[in-house]
Amino acid sequence: MGDLVGNHTYDAISYVWGSSSRSTKILCDHYTSSLYVTPNLWDVLAKLASEPSQLGGRRPYWIDGLCIDQENKEERGHQVRKMSKIYRRAA
Repeated sequence: MGDLVGNHTYDAISYVWGSSSRSTKILCDHYTSSLYVTPNLWDVLAKLASEPSQLGGRRPYWIDGLCIDQENKEERGHQVRKMSKIYRRAA
């Protein structure tokens, strides 16, 4: 994840992790890559995709399960320490 600097507007999504099993595959980067997500994160993503934007356009989302490499313990630890700032700066 890049640093959150400047006046970027984004929504930080908070959800219950639930099962740690990453069993649902999602496609990213215009179908050039993929990753597996937890069932609860899949439900969140499906809900976000199905809701019309209230602002007439979509803002970027910050979602820990996508923005933090969950397989990289060092990155996870570093990003977890930044999460209060990330949520505080969200729209």
